[in-house]
Amino acid sequence: MLSSWTPGYIFEKENKRYYKPKPLHRSHPPYTNLASETVLYVSDVIGLPFQLDAELRIPVPVIRAAAAHPDVDFEVLAGP
Repeated sequence: MLSSWTPGYIFEKENKRYYKPKPLHRSHPPYTNLASETVLYVSDVIGLPFQLDAELRIPVPVIRAAAAHPDVDFEVLAGP
């Protein structure tokens, strides 16, 4: 099942990060890309768009890639 990430916060005194719906203390700032060396791009978070084929169907390579993903619960069946 796909879902959103829990917000992250920094416990600066011990230089630790944690993930909770709300900070454990009001002095703990949000853990954002400004506080991390990790670089995230939109394509890392949101899937890349695709166009439907001429018959307005999802292209076969997109269906195969989705079916191969461990979090997707369906399989591709042979067509007519």
